[in-house]
Amino acid sequence: MFRNRRFRIPPEYREYLIIIEKSLVPITIVQIVRAILFPSLLDIVLLGIFIGVYMLIYLDLI
Repeated sequence: MFRNRRFRIPPEYREYLIIIEKSLVPITIVQIVRAILFPSLLDIVLLGIFIGVYMLIYLDLI
């Protein structure tokens, strides 16, 4: 089974995916600190979204 789906994505979208992947980790770390210091429903939801998107990218589902 062909697991590396990034080569099926057009090159311009692949560049966007790489930029999102590189910037997602620092944004998630900042969001974790913010959720610990000032917890609110919005912070927890954003943190869940960021972790979910990172897992999709890491598991190569996007």
